[in-house]
Amino acid sequence: MTYKHKGALSAFYELTCYYNPECLVNIISLDLLQAKYHTTFDSEKKNAFTVEVSNTLTITFEGFGSRLYFVNLNNPLLLILFLF
Repeated sequence: MTYKHKGALSAFYELTCYYNPECLVNIISLDLLQAKYHTTFDSEKKNAFTVEVSNTLTITFEGFGSRLYFVNLNNPLLLILFLF
């Protein structure tokens, strides 16, 4: 799968992500993510990292193998928070 297009996500509007219109997944650089947002990772607790998007919103990316992490931004709770 090739990702040639760049754009912004509503969740992380300050970042550029790569996307493929034929795929359901967007790619965000962890290095760029933690440069803009406070990010924590405690592998003793869970194979996941959290991103503090604002004072009231923290998003958790969970590991799923192949050293990749994901978050489902179609989660209804997250969609409500990003609409405001």
